[in-house]
Amino acid sequence: MFTLVCGMVLIAAHHHWNNAAAIAISLLGVLTIVRGVTLMFAPSVLVGLVHTALSGGPGVIIAGAITALIGAWLSFVGWFAKPATRS
Repeated sequence: MFTLVCGMVLIAAHHHWNNAAAIAISLLGVLTIVRGVTLMFAPSVLVGLVHTALSGGPGVIIAGAITALIGAWLSFVGWFAKPATRS
């Protein structure tokens, strides 16, 4: 339930599709909602996916590295964002 609420809050607070970082954050919110619904109604599906992924070998390390790179990129973009100009 907590995951679903977090995804819904993320989408409600950040529903922008105007640049790559905003699209990535919005997609992260959608994926969080999907994960929350799946955890609520079909947790055995995610357990099966986790067991399959953990026995996948180097795929887990590659997926973790990609996730870390996306997180670092979003942190960099958010930290060094240009302030909005007021007219």
